[in-house]
Amino acid sequence: MAFINIVRRVTYFTIAATLLFSCTRISTSELGIDFLSQDAISTRDTILDVETETVVMEDSLRIYPTDQHMLGDITNDPIFGNTSASLFLQLKPAFYPFYIKGTKDSIIVDSVVLILSYKGFYGDSSKPVKIYVNRIDPSTPLAVGKLYAANYPDAYGIRKGVAIGNPKLFDFASAKDSINDRFENASRQIRLRLNQSIGNELLKTYDSNGVYRNDTTFRSAFSGFALSTSASDNHNALIRVALLDSNTKLALYYSTSATGSVTRDTLVTHFRFNYYSAQNANFILRK
Repeated sequence: MAFINIVRRVTYFTIAATLLFSCTRISTSELGIDFLSQDAISTRDTILDVETETVVMEDSLRIYPTDQHMLGDITNDPIFGNTSASLFLQLKPAFYPFYIKGTKDSIIVDSVVLILSYKGFYGDSSKPVKIYVNRIDPSTPLAVGKLYAANYPDAYGIRKGVAIGNPKLFDFASAKDSINDRFENASRQIRLRLNQSIGNELLKTYDSNGVYRNDTTFRSAFSGFALSTSASDNHNALIRVALLDSNTKLALYYSTSATGSVTRDTLVTHFRFNYYSAQNANFILRK
C-alpha cells in the first residue's frame, strides 16, 4: 500500500514538471515585436524638476450670519487652553438713497449707541468684560460676499482702525436689565456709546447725494465696526451675541425742527445687520 502511494506521488510530480518546462516563455521585449518600428524600441528618459511648498490652508470652519458670534478671552481653560475672539461687522441703512428725517441744518446730535443682542456666555461671569470699539481700518475692508475662516485671521489681514468710543465694561449681572422709553422696550442688550463725532458724521455730514447714495458709496466711506477685548484685562469669559436679532443695531438719536418751526422733535434712526448685503467676520483663536 505504501509502495502504491509512492508511485502515485512520483507520477503526479513527473506530470507537473513536464507541463511546467514544456511551456515557452515570451519576454516583454518580444511581445508585439512585429508591429513596432526600431525607433519605438529605443529607451529614453526625462528628468522632471519637482518643487513643493508648505502653506497654511484656510480651515473649513465658518461662522455664518445666522450663527451666534463670540467676543472675549479665555486665559486658563483646563481643556481648551487660551481662546481669543474678535468681531468685525457692518450695520447699514434700511434703503438707498438713504436720508435723515428732518431739516439737516437744524439737526442736533444727542447720542450714538452700538447695540448688540446678548445671548449668553462661556467662562467666568463674576468679572465684567471690557469691550473695545474701533472702526475697521479703511485699507482692510470686509470683502463683499466672503465667508471668513474663523481661525485664520492672518490670512485676511483685517485690522482695527481708530477707536470710536471709550471701552465699555459689560457686567453680566446687568445683562437682563430692561430699557423702556418712547423708542424701545427691550432687554438683554450690550449698549456701547460711541463718540459724538460719529453721530455728526452719520447724521450731518453724509447725505443721499453722496455717501448715502448706494451701498457701494456707504461701504467706501464707513467700513464698519471692530469689536475686541484684551487678555490682559483678565476677565476670562466669552460673550455670545446674535447679529440678525432685532436687538443688534446702531441707534442714532437726534433732534430736529422743520423749517420755520420753533419746536423740536426728538427722533432715532437705526442701522442694522443685513443678511444679504452686510459683511461680518468672527475670528476665534486657540493657543
